[in-house]
Amino acid sequence: MHSIHDRIRRFCAIVTTLGAFAILSARAQNYAITDLGTLGGTNSQAYSINNRGQIVGMGSLTNGAMHAFLFQNGMMSDLGTLGGTNSLACFIDDDGAVVGTADMPGGNHHAFLATNGPAGMTMMDLLTLGGTNSEAYCVATNGVIAGMAQLADGDDHAFLTTNRAGAMMMSDLQISSGTSSIAYGMNGHGQIVGETGTSGGSYQAFVMTNSGPRMMNGMGTFGGPSSVAYGINNTGQAVGTADLPGGNHQAFMTASGMMGGGMRLTNLGTLGGTNSEAYCLNDLGEAVGAAQMPDGTNHAFLYSGGMMHDLNDLIATNAGWMLTEARSINNTGQIVGTGVIGGQVHSFLMTPVMSPMSVAAAPVNQTVSPGGMVTMSVTMDAGEPLAYQWMFNGMALAGQTNATLVLTNAGFGQAGRYSVVVNNHTGMVANPAAGLALFAMTMTNRLASLTLAGPMGARYRVEAASHLGGTNAWMAVTNCALGTGPQTFGDPASGNYTNRFYRAFPMP
Repeated sequence: MHSIHDRIRRFCAIVTTLGAFAILSARAQNYAITDLGTLGGTNSQAYSINNRGQIVGMGSLTNGAMHAFLFQNGMMSDLGTLGGTNSLACFIDDDGAVVGTADMPGGNHHAFLATNGPAGMTMMDLLTLGGTNSEAYCVATNGVIAGMAQLADGDDHAFLTTNRAGAMMMSDLQISSGTSSIAYGMNGHGQIVGETGTSGGSYQAFVMTNSGPRMMNGMGTFGGPSSVAYGINNTGQAVGTADLPGGNHQAFMTASGMMGGGMRLTNLGTLGGTNSEAYCLNDLGEAVGAAQMPDGTNHAFLYSGGMMHDLNDLIATNAGWMLTEARSINNTGQIVGTGVIGGQVHSFLMTPVMSPMSVAAAPVNQTVSPGGMVTMSVTMDAGEPLAYQWMFNGMALAGQTNATLVLTNAGFGQAGRYSVVVNNHTGMVANPAAGLALFAMTMTNRLASLTLAGPMGARYRVEAASHLGGTNAWMAVTNCALGTGPQTFGDPASGNYTNRFYRAFPMP
């Protein structure tokens, strides 16, 4: 079986609602993409989107901790923890209920349910089955929660949690002969999928019902030892990954309405590499996940119309993203996942559009002195009207809703990453972030002290010259990686010159 951290990383978020929806019969082949930002740190990962467009996952704080987040109305909010350091939101249903896992003060982690009340989102501890740790992976529209909890003897067992007389009650689903089990996905009909382990170390994807006699029916593999099912939609189709005889694993999908053991798995293939995993599917049978390329790197994919599509081919070529995995897709075709933009790992939202916007001119990196004026602008290749929202380190800037952002009397606290989200009737585009750095110099006894502030984690090169013009005038003083605040360093050679000039610029 997987380690606790591995299965948290690999879990799938699925759509569990039964509501009616309208959608084009053929998926639009272009998407607008939105950077969801962070909680003030450098990275984030999105894991689930519901049919209302609400998104959950985890994002880093300025201190490096990872907290569960809820993204709605263009804003990412921190859901907190259960008293410990880190938390992760795995799934959100159409009523806005969020489940996941969060650290306790003593270092263990427990499954949680977060719901919206008079005081905002409140996190409830779902406890365990007598052991130390638990994780909640999905919640159905009837309030039933599924996941994994440890027993007193240390074994991991799949669980269901239901609300009985106002109290959340956790029941053990483990009834097969395996030594452990995990429930990853559940649909609105009470069908549950996951994995169950054996004493030999292999594991098998299972499906079971939450009504009548419960039995974990194995789904089989592609000839290898193991498989795991991550999600199931409301038509009974399941997705996951299964081992091949040679040791590789590839994404699978089952037929609608399946329930018996040994059902036929359809291999979804790869993007030219050896391995792939399908994490989620909607009620149309469209699946998303991650698949290897010929060079061994992972790309996010959409499986639709009997084909696997690289999501990087379905966004604007100048979007600045490398999409590495897609985690969830809702019934309107919106997709969330994780990618790399500007050298950082960020969560993304993709919205299908017929005629996507593209960026004609994006904001550029700037370095100014404290008190200076900063002007950033964006030009879009799209029809009017357009709506703009500027972001600072992933957070919306109040009142900054024009194509141009102007900062007067810039201070060190304004150093960081700036981006802009642009909307029109076809969808949204988030432009690549531009870095703003502030560079200042003070003199003490003819020795220069240089202070530089900029985007956290960004690398800058500081150079000095004793005269301007000519060749080889500029010499390197230092290379530095910036932290959360201004960084000060000295130039011990400055006292040797009558004149001394300095400049700083970002490095790749």
